[in-house]
Amino acid sequence: MWKSFNMGNVIYKAYQALRGYSYSSYYRLITQNVKQNKVKQLSDRFLQELLLHAYRKVPYYRSKLSDCGVIYSDDKVNLERFKNLPILTKDIIRQEGSNLWASDYKKRKWYSNSSGGSTGEPLHLIQDREYARWVLATNKFFYTEMLGLSWPFARKVVLWGSEREFLTGGYGFRKLLSDKINNTITLNTFKLSKEAMRDYINIINSFKPEVIIGYAMSLYEICFYASNNGLQLHQPKFVVAQAEMLRDDIRKIIEESFRAKVCNFYGSREASAIAGESTQGLMNVFSFNNLIEIVNSQGKPVGHQEEGEILLTNLHNYSMPLIRYAIGDTGVWDDCAEASSGLAVFKHITGRVMDNFVAKDGSIIPGSTLSLTFNLKDWVKNFQIIQEEAGWIRFLVVTKAVPNLQEQEEIEHKFKKLLGNDCRIDWDYVSEIPKTITGKHLFIKSHVRRK
Repeated sequence: MWKSFNMGNVIYKAYQALRGYSYSSYYRLITQNVKQNKVKQLSDRFLQELLLHAYRKVPYYRSKLSDCGVIYSDDKVNLERFKNLPILTKDIIRQEGSNLWASDYKKRKWYSNSSGGSTGEPLHLIQDREYARWVLATNKFFYTEMLGLSWPFARKVVLWGSEREFLTGGYGFRKLLSDKINNTITLNTFKLSKEAMRDYINIINSFKPEVIIGYAMSLYEICFYASNNGLQLHQPKFVVAQAEMLRDDIRKIIEESFRAKVCNFYGSREASAIAGESTQGLMNVFSFNNLIEIVNSQGKPVGHQEEGEILLTNLHNYSMPLIRYAIGDTGVWDDCAEASSGLAVFKHITGRVMDNFVAKDGSIIPGSTLSLTFNLKDWVKNFQIIQEEAGWIRFLVVTKAVPNLQEQEEIEHKFKKLLGNDCRIDWDYVSEIPKTITGKHLFIKSHVRRK
């Protein structure tokens, strides 16, 4: 029988092919191995190939991999010794710089990226097209296989914070075209005024999306506003919270407002899709995209129900391999790890603590978007942004070079545009950023509470 003709599918595939991001074969490989419970074998194969590549092409890893016995005679791989490889930290990435770049990265359609600064210390990264294809395939697996949505054609509203679009007043042509093809409406939550929240609620109710995706706190603020003003919200099939830790109390409010299940999605700028919550409430690890370990303070694997530091190895970014990378979060394995799907399961993930800022007019500015302010500033080693009052901001900055006055002015301009031209801004240069009593780094901190 002839398959039904879907013009949207044809246009989408043509668009992805034109951009060089076709990923259908990767998606088929993922689903086939998950259904056959062969994810472990697939992950091991990817890991072996990555380690051999890192040994041959990445200066930093050559001696590391041979010294600990992971790579031995004739370029053979011993995965049993993988856990002997030293942990990769953010400080090491900064110190080693281009030594972590593959010698052939220029052949890989590479591009620059930076971490979101969830620990207050953004990293400069390079990634490539092959990595991006695996990200797209993993996202399709999550939304299609785990949530049962027709991805990427399901109607979507995305609540996302974009500083650039807020300052320029709109999205570029490529983004608008991509949204149109992907049946998506993107709403900028960089600054959530009461007027913007009312407009966004009207758009959501009119467009009637099947899934709403966004920062956890942006979703919460929309729901809080709707509840306080007696406004009804359209009921989607699912709400997906990502980019921030989803607290139980926040989840409850979002689910009550949208009358839909909230599924958590865990990712990062360094490695993108890491884990996603199924309709059964299981936080499945995408082991075919990132290999995950949880270790104790001695670097040894923890048992189930024991909290430890999360290490990740991205299996597909050959331009700048991140192997046993300490992402800065902690987690706990669930008892049902290695379930029938072959995907390990997180019981919970902790980390990435942040506040929202409140402007004088009551507008909410999500802390997750403000974390990008100091990205790729060569003179900044570490930072914390503190809102002392609605019209008073303090920057605590640990420098590694002489501050760039032009970049300082640009930062001040952005904050004054958000908080008012009369906003007081103080720069405090310090030797160390204080941590919380649990050892976490609060990179965004507000003493102002919403009225």
